Amino acid sequence: MQNLAAENKVRDLTDVYREKVQANGAGADAVSAQPVENSAGQGYNGINTLEKLYDEAVHSKGIDGAGDVGKVITEIRYKPSSGVTLKANPNKTTTVIGNFEKDMKNIVNEMGNVKSSYFGAKKGGFNVLNVPDDMYKNADQFWDEVNVKWLDEAISRGDDFILATKPTTDVLWKIDPVSRTKTLTGFGREYQHMLDNGYVYDSLSNMMVKK
Repeated sequence: MQNLAAENKVRDLTDVYREKVQANGAGADAVSAQPVENSAGQGYNGINTLEKLYDEAVHSKGIDGAGDVGKVITEIRYKPSSGVTLKANPNKTTTVIGNFEKDMKNIVNEMGNVKSSYFGAKKGGFNVLNVPDDMYKNADQFWDEVNVKWLDEAISRGDDFILATKPTTDVLWKIDPVSRTKTLTGFGREYQHMLDNGYVYDSLSNMMVKK
């Protein structure tokens, strides 16, 4: 059991380190669970290797940390407007979606408001979308380049999906201030995308479940 946990941690750290280091120009050949040396010539092994190398990369490169890699939050005290209890499934990643102003801002704040572009698994913990501010240019760009990719990662993993906000018309739609036409909100796009991918809303559990 301990070996399996160690293997999972190595895999998670490897994914994070590879994504962050490659994106910021450091040596991708450092990504290994085998004995390697850091810039000071010190040898590391296994999990130690990845944790130390990732920490080194974060501090030397100014990379945004993946705040939930070392700390898994299993329960959130905030009571969202949907009434659901925010408790993570210990056996998989639990993704939370909802209206930002109504609920998600309170959830991300309780989680420490860690902004990260890490979209990988968080087994036993929560997955929320809270990326660095400079990744947002406009609603369409953010959906195409960030939001839908984050959501598709969660769908492909088979995450549990909790709705912090009930999917009612007032939070799924808005009037565009320029065109004055009715358009989907960010939460509305997420909800519609899940419907398009074979999910339905279960009002009893406040979860999106596969048909």
